[in-house]
Amino acid sequence: MRAPGHKGRWRDAAGAQHGVIGRQELLGYLSTPAIGRLVAKGDLRRLHRGVHLASGHHETWETRLVAATILGDGCASHRAAARLWDLGVQSAPVEITSSAHIRNPVVVAHRRVVEPSQITKINGIRVTGIHRTLIDLGDVVPDDVVEDALDRALERKLTSTDWLLKQIESLGTRGRKGAGVLHSIIESGHERSSWLERRFLRLLDRHSLGGFIREFAVGPYFIDFAWPEVLLGVEVHGAKWHRNRKRWTRDLSRHNDLTTQGWTVLHFTWRDVRERPDAVVKEIRTTHARLSLRLDLNAR
Repeated sequence: MRAPGHKGRWRDAAGAQHGVIGRQELLGYLSTPAIGRLVAKGDLRRLHRGVHLASGHHETWETRLVAATILGDGCASHRAAARLWDLGVQSAPVEITSSAHIRNPVVVAHRRVVEPSQITKINGIRVTGIHRTLIDLGDVVPDDVVEDALDRALERKLTSTDWLLKQIESLGTRGRKGAGVLHSIIESGHERSSWLERRFLRLLDRHSLGGFIREFAVGPYFIDFAWPEVLLGVEVHGAKWHRNRKRWTRDLSRHNDLTTQGWTVLHFTWRDVRERPDAVVKEIRTTHARLSLRLDLNAR
């Protein structure tokens, strides 16, 4: 028997899921004829068979993702899960994992069992837990994206490498490309440098900017990337660097000291490296060329 006042509660249930509600859940509040009347009036709009969007809610990526999880009785996974966990994946398809066979042109579905212990909720959306998300991600994205996602998760203390290795061992790597990718990244000693430095290294390699030395010593200082022959250095800074006033003051003093010794030091933030990589490369090339020309003129 339905509880008193049930007729209005379906909207609350839908609202907790970005306006999306499945027919089976609706039947907990309304009769079949009542559901039909709501559809006819436009209070419910069909997204998939047995899945509806309540009036007053706009269709978004989140609504489509919730609808897909209800359609397949599954959970958001892979790129969609990485986006929900805020692991640096900005654009993601409507991607789920389900034990059901889903054939839908707007849904990327992976057919696999996900244990209840590996599922959580983020913003009202059923999603794979952080460990399963990191493992699955390697199935569908390049290794460097997995590495960035891992570093973001570690920085926010969402997991640890020891715990991830236990999860990989528990799931196994047979038929799981992502597990092998993540295991290789962890075993390669990825924690020796930050994700930003590794992204910067890939940027230099992609643009054939070689000849530098990592962690080059100048007196008591170490420069992240240095071209000693022209006294050019590059420092890369994480997102929190400019918010630490003590560190900022110390680095200004360090920068001034290196400048008096003839060094030109360029500073780039994580936003520079991520959002304007071509401009970063151009500035390094231009500065290197200018310093080389100055050395040639002085040598004459």
